[in-house]
Amino acid sequence: MPKTKLDATTLKYYKFLNRIRESGAINMWGASEPLRKAYKLPNDKASTILSAWMDWVTNNPSNRDR
Repeated sequence: MPKTKLDATTLKYYKFLNRIRESGAINMWGASEPLRKAYKLPNDKASTILSAWMDWVTNNPSNRDR
């Protein structure tokens, strides 16, 4: 599957989530909290971004390497 084209803001969030995953510091189900704090996002927005990131990575595991 080809890599999906993302807008700059979404890519910034996804790269942040990739770094969290790579660090192994927390379970990814809890990653909306550091995302929310880092970018001053509302809880629902951070959760939506995390869910979309999970789908993005699940659909193409090579996206974790971005």
